[in-house]
Amino acid sequence: MDKFGTVTFIGTIGGGRMELLSQEHAVAMMKDHTIPAVNTKTYELHQSEISICGGDARFLFERLQRDDLDDRAALHKMKAIRSSPHLIGVEVVRIAPYDSPHDHSRRMIVLVDARNPQRIHETVGRITTGDVDDEHDHPMVIWAREKALAMACASHMEVAKYHNAEFFFYTVAPRPSVFIYGGGHVGTEVAYAMSRTGFVVHVFDDRAKFADPAHLPTGTHSHLVHFTQEDYDSARPSDDPTRPYLNGLPIFGTHELRSEASDPLRSFIVIVSRGHTCDQDILHKVLDETTPRYVGMMGSGRKNRTVFKALREKGITDEQLAAVHAPIGIPIGGDTPGEIAISIAAEIIQEWRGGKKHFDDLTKVISDIHT
Repeated sequence: MDKFGTVTFIGTIGGGRMELLSQEHAVAMMKDHTIPAVNTKTYELHQSEISICGGDARFLFERLQRDDLDDRAALHKMKAIRSSPHLIGVEVVRIAPYDSPHDHSRRMIVLVDARNPQRIHETVGRITTGDVDDEHDHPMVIWAREKALAMACASHMEVAKYHNAEFFFYTVAPRPSVFIYGGGHVGTEVAYAMSRTGFVVHVFDDRAKFADPAHLPTGTHSHLVHFTQEDYDSARPSDDPTRPYLNGLPIFGTHELRSEASDPLRSFIVIVSRGHTCDQDILHKVLDETTPRYVGMMGSGRKNRTVFKALREKGITDEQLAAVHAPIGIPIGGDTPGEIAISIAAEIIQEWRGGKKHFDDLTKVISDIHT
């Protein structure tokens, strides 16, 4: 809400009557400061005006204050995580109790590097209330840090208690990335299919017109690179062998992109280039130099057998090849570029989500911890 009273809503919690009631409560909190700055509301989802789905839904509401420097520092750090490769954050928000209904919310961000998940990289913010001489050594803070460290590469969110204090833990991490090798008919359709899923979308091609952002979805990162080792090697000027290659690393372009493609949790690679020779070189580079979560290559059974045989001769193991989704995509029976793209997108999402919703097991959501 701005100073003129104009209200803007960003995002969704599922729509319908429940979202409308939540919006009304949020607006009331901004207008009426007698409502506690941190509070929760639970909506019954049984036979009611909201839903007949069953169960209930609990929401955390916070009235954020511009003058709370600790809170602002934590929120800025949480936002920065989204663009920091390998860095995972667990946001810890104190739900209750607070000394006064006017107290600002207390939150802490625990940062963990996915490449070294056994230790905490950094901690920002605070979750204690009142005057605490040493927040870092407070038993409750130590408990919260240890729990956040355990959650970093496993759970998505939890509500937990420490004595009479209740906390909301939420994992914040960079968005997953999909690397599409080939900007032709299928590659472009895959980019459009994935652009609405929250993934960071990269499209690579060795032809300028197919790496042109003009024919790709808004927000897509396009890269003009060499696909084959032969083309890459010939790009070095013959009269000066000390000069660097023209387009950086083959297929990746930059060391940063190769590092992003190596994320074993959040990188997904789709190989749909202009021919089997390019596909073979791309797959070789991917398997030899990166450790992505998913690799898929389009092609017939005959093509895949031929490519796999050639890669075995180059040292790629049977274990590495067994992990490649080839043919790529879920078999839905489609054969147009758009239908193939939907099958590929569906397989990627299935792999990312594990084929189920995050919280179908409620025992993983609520945990009461007493020490």
